[in-house]
Amino acid sequence: MKELFESFGIDFKILLAQILNFFLIFFILYKFLFKPLNRVIQEREKKILEGLKTKKESEELIKKIKKLRKEILQKTYQERERILLEARNFRERKIKEILEEIEERREKMLHEIEKEKISLKEKFYLELNKKAPEFFISLARKIFHRKELNEEFIQKMLSKNE
Repeated sequence: MKELFESFGIDFKILLAQILNFFLIFFILYKFLFKPLNRVIQEREKKILEGLKTKKESEELIKKIKKLRKEILQKTYQERERILLEARNFRERKIKEILEEIEERREKMLHEIEKEKISLKEKFYLELNKKAPEFFISLARKIFHRKELNEEFIQKMLSKNE
C-alpha cells in the first residue's frame, strides 16, 4: 500500500498529520464554536417559541376581553333601558297621583265655596228680612208722605210672600 500512495505522490506521514489536524480542528471548533453556537440558537429558538405562544395566548385573551366587553356593554344597555322604563313609569304614576290630588283639592274647594255661597246667601236673606221692613216703610213714607204707616201690617205682608 505504501507503493500505491507513492505512485500517486501521497506521503503517508503527511496524510496522517493532515487527518490528525482535521480531527483536532473539528474537535476544537465543535467544542468552542458549534456547541455554544448551537446552545445560543436553541435558546433563541426557545425564546421565539415562547414569544409565539405568548402572542397566541394574548390574542385569545384579547378575544375573550372583547367578548366580555361586548357582553358587559349589552348588559349595561339593557340595564339602562330598564332604568329608563322604571323612571318613565314612576313619573307617570307621580303625575297621575298629583293630578288626582289636585282634583281632590279642587273638589274640596268647590264644596267649600258652595258652602260659603249658601252661608252668604242665608246671611243675605236674614239681613234682607231684618232690613227690608225698615226699607219699605221708609220707601212708603217717601211715596205716600205719611209718617204713620203700620209697621206690623208691612211685616205681615212681607212674611206671607216668603
